[in-house]
Amino acid sequence: MGLVKVFSAAALLTVLPVQVVNAQASSKLPSFATIQHLNSDVKDYKKLSMWVPGMGIHEGRLAPSLVLMINNHHQVVGMEQTFPSTLPYHSWMDPKTTEYNAGRAFYSQHLMFVPPSQITPSMSANVPSDLSSFDQFKKVNGSHVIPYFQIKKFQPGVGSIWGPDGPALRIILSRHEKVVGGIMAVPAKYGWNPWYDQKAGHPVHDPILGNVYTQTVYFVPRSQIR
Repeated sequence: MGLVKVFSAAALLTVLPVQVVNAQASSKLPSFATIQHLNSDVKDYKKLSMWVPGMGIHEGRLAPSLVLMINNHHQVVGMEQTFPSTLPYHSWMDPKTTEYNAGRAFYSQHLMFVPPSQITPSMSANVPSDLSSFDQFKKVNGSHVIPYFQIKKFQPGVGSIWGPDGPALRIILSRHEKVVGGIMAVPAKYGWNPWYDQKAGHPVHDPILGNVYTQTVYFVPRSQIR
């Protein structure tokens, strides 16, 4: 996938504030503050839901965006993408019921960083995540990621891009197959938003989806992806 932001060299060396580094080191779950610091498009995310059992609080935008789920310790416990219901439904999506986003019907896909049963208002801040390996990620997310294969080979500072044969919330893996980010790809015909990686009128060609706009969110500094 030719991702403008993903293949940009400008953000490869990122210096985190001390408080963000400490928050990141205190748990294997990434902190929301860390992800906001690493991804300028996430800084102005808004609360989209109250607490949802097994998910936490959704943060994102009303228009299509890579939504993050937050626990009471301000850690990120999962991510979500919605898909227009006019697209074909696939097995890795959530059960086939439509939800409404900005008045339009959508399907959704959730990828969790810990088992949903652990996401409670009283959960510990030290719960280990499944981001440490693709195998662990598959154990938690099951059929939502079992059909994933490598779409783009590994590049330092970028990672390798994995997804299924169809519209899906894709993941970025490090050389050692740690999950270090997520990518939302939206068919260009559904329109452009300012938080996408590309400029308006300049979608990229995806080998599976055709012309798309994307939003990329990294969980670690890109300088660590090597």
